[in-house]
Amino acid sequence: MFVLLTRHDTDFQPRLIEAIEKMLREEADAGRLELDVDLHELAYVIVRLIESYTYLDLITGEEPDARRAEPVLRMLLR
Repeated sequence: MFVLLTRHDTDFQPRLIEAIEKMLREEADAGRLELDVDLHELAYVIVRLIESYTYLDLITGEEPDARRAEPVLRMLLR
C-alpha cells in the first residue's frame, strides 16, 4: 500500500511545517534571517516546494530530486 506523507491523516506534514517554522524563528531571533512574511506561511511554502521535487515522478514523471529545490529556497530566504 502506498501512502503519501502529505495526507492530513499521517500528521507528518503539520509536524514538518512546525519544525521548519521553529528553525526559521530561531534564525530570525538570532538576527541571521530578516523576512517580511509570516514564518508559518513561509514554512508551509518551503514544505510544499520540497514535496514538489520529492514527488516529481508522481507529478510530472521526472526523476525525483529534492536538491533541485535548493536554488529556489536560497532565493526565498535572501
